[in-house]
Amino acid sequence: MVNTVTLILLTPFLMLNLMCENGSEVYAEIQGKQITRSDVKKSAAKALDQLETERIRFETQEIYKRHRIMQNALNTLTADVVLRLEAEAKGVSKEELVQTEVDAKVEPPTDEEVAEYYKKNKGRFQGTEEEAMVHVRKMVERNKIVSARNEYIQTLKARYDVKTSLPPLRMEVPSEGFPSIGPSDAPVTIVEFSDFECPYCSRLSQTIKKVAADYSDSVKLVFRQFPLRRIHPNAQKAAEAALCAADQGKFWEMHDLLFEDQKNLKVGDLKDKAETLGLGMEEFTQCLESEKHAEAIEKDLYDGVRAGVSGTPAMFINGIPLSGQVPYETFVKMIEEELSVTAN
Repeated sequence: MVNTVTLILLTPFLMLNLMCENGSEVYAEIQGKQITRSDVKKSAAKALDQLETERIRFETQEIYKRHRIMQNALNTLTADVVLRLEAEAKGVSKEELVQTEVDAKVEPPTDEEVAEYYKKNKGRFQGTEEEAMVHVRKMVERNKIVSARNEYIQTLKARYDVKTSLPPLRMEVPSEGFPSIGPSDAPVTIVEFSDFECPYCSRLSQTIKKVAADYSDSVKLVFRQFPLRRIHPNAQKAAEAALCAADQGKFWEMHDLLFEDQKNLKVGDLKDKAETLGLGMEEFTQCLESEKHAEAIEKDLYDGVRAGVSGTPAMFINGIPLSGQVPYETFVKMIEEELSVTAN
């Protein structure tokens, strides 16, 4: 007997209305066996989730790009104004000013600078080292000139008292109901998206801890999970373990142990850490093995992607994005700026 297949063709109009239809609608029949809309959605769930993630990421990238374009345009315009003001004051053209005050004063790159640049960027060049060095020297020289011009422009902006008011990019990042340190009504909130298997996150955790201590009255630090599961196989379970520890009031203690011992994050290691912290092992084990907090971690990942997180560590200081293993001084500068804004 030949199997017969009846397919429902989805016209654009029908597809538009499917959102309002129930999951029992039949999409196909095979010798009396029905395949419903719910069956299809369940089978396609992973791919549809990925598509939704890509859509959100694309929209967020557009927000970031628009702000960068506006910021770059403002920087270009203000730089042009101060250069023209200085050129007029000196009675020369803008081009002559840049040439005499900047370009002519830049020292040619040394052999050591050229060699160091080549060493760090060797993969970008084809051919022999000798052939590449001609291009490398030109690149290093150009980079030094660009850097010198930028420094000169910053000096002029300070001299001419340039003030700008383009608001910084601020993303909406939920911060309530997650592990946190600091006063709930703090004027500055830092939301950190992190991965317990990420070495950069581990190093940054010490900086963040110092920030939280030094600004204990004015900064609230919120920790959210962003396990990079494709490259960190133990990150998901480590994130779950931290939240299981949070159930027993020991999130930050587990947080510290996980970052201090990143080479041992398998399930057995996580249980050992829980025992070290004196957690109730039956409750912890049941929590970890039942994946109690897996859905909460998915929510963290979703919110992170929506805010523009693509890697870890990623922070948002009152919504202002900051990524990477940044130094303590960067946090201080941004926090002080936010405190001055809230004070006015």
